[in-house]
Amino acid sequence: MKVLMCTYYAPGLVDGASASGHSLARHLRNQGTEVTLCTTDLGWPPEQKQPPRQENMRVFHAWFASGLEIAPSLIPYFIKSFSSYDLIHFRGIYSFSTLAGAAIAQCLGKPYLVSPLGNCPPTWENRHSRDKGTRKYLFFQLLAKRFIRGAKGIICASENEKQALMQLLDSSTQCISIPDGIEASEFSRPVPRNILENRLGIAEDKFIFLYLGRLSREKALEFLLQTWDKFIKQFSDAVLVLAGNSDLDPGYGAYLKQIASQISDPKSVLFPGSVSGGVKSALLQHSVCLLFPSFHESFGIVVLEALASGTPVLASHGTPWEILEKHDLGRWLPWDEQTWTKSMAQMLNLNGSKKAFSERSKLWVQERYSWQSSAERYLEVYREVLAA
Repeated sequence: MKVLMCTYYAPGLVDGASASGHSLARHLRNQGTEVTLCTTDLGWPPEQKQPPRQENMRVFHAWFASGLEIAPSLIPYFIKSFSSYDLIHFRGIYSFSTLAGAAIAQCLGKPYLVSPLGNCPPTWENRHSRDKGTRKYLFFQLLAKRFIRGAKGIICASENEKQALMQLLDSSTQCISIPDGIEASEFSRPVPRNILENRLGIAEDKFIFLYLGRLSREKALEFLLQTWDKFIKQFSDAVLVLAGNSDLDPGYGAYLKQIASQISDPKSVLFPGSVSGGVKSALLQHSVCLLFPSFHESFGIVVLEALASGTPVLASHGTPWEILEKHDLGRWLPWDEQTWTKSMAQMLNLNGSKKAFSERSKLWVQERYSWQSSAERYLEVYREVLAA
């Protein structure tokens, strides 16, 4: 089977979309599927804008990268190459690759699948809680909807995303959910805590509370900072690390820093930007807990990264992680500052018994969320589409 996978892919695999696309392709290849990755240089560092040719990977230059990553050279490539693949898999909704590719696939009668990648469009009612929510709503309704409806199937990362998308599409297009996987072993290797003092200036005696992800409006970070202001008044030996960038909305990142500067202890909040490698692993392993307060979240691979690192998670009702409560891996909370403050204090009290928790959480992730099992489910869908 030959599959062309159009996906986001940034060197270093810092973001979830890049990491999941790369991992999925690798495990599909391990199971005998010939996968070619097709991407643009959106988000690539300037020094890597001219990447060397790689086998099973095609990179095209994106124009207007802060918007739709328009890549005109994709069009002749799609027209020329689609016939040589059995199936096309578009990962992403707000993507020129998906729009142009789906239109060409329809004209050529080539079967294709679409994965939203956590970018399930907002409804008109909740558009204000999303970055560029009104534009995303109109873009989906006026442009993307017809091409997504034409797919042979839609693969979502969670039941939450599936139900939301089915409601917006109002069509008979097959929609299923397959959770992302994780390479759990990559997060279980011990990393010394002193790397955080050397790189980020976090003293050994400080308790770390971690947010890891994009700095964007739908992540509820204003709520988190307001909650932190209450928490730090009670626990002065703690720090909040907001690790991530705001490249898609620089003004919002500056706004968050302004809010942090006005709380009772501004120095207790750190903005290190995007983190990777040893620093990321150290933060995940040595934090009291991961904070995941998003208003809307289709999955959240960072939750699995935290649990695979042995760290509990506090997640909001806007995320699909109610299962945390069932397996005693964290809490699933409403957006109430008092509730979050109390839960964070409880996590702090449990920090002394973290070793036993770590062993249990790592095993839980390994048994339920491997990329091998996720790739097997993707293959089942691919085969069903081609057999139809």
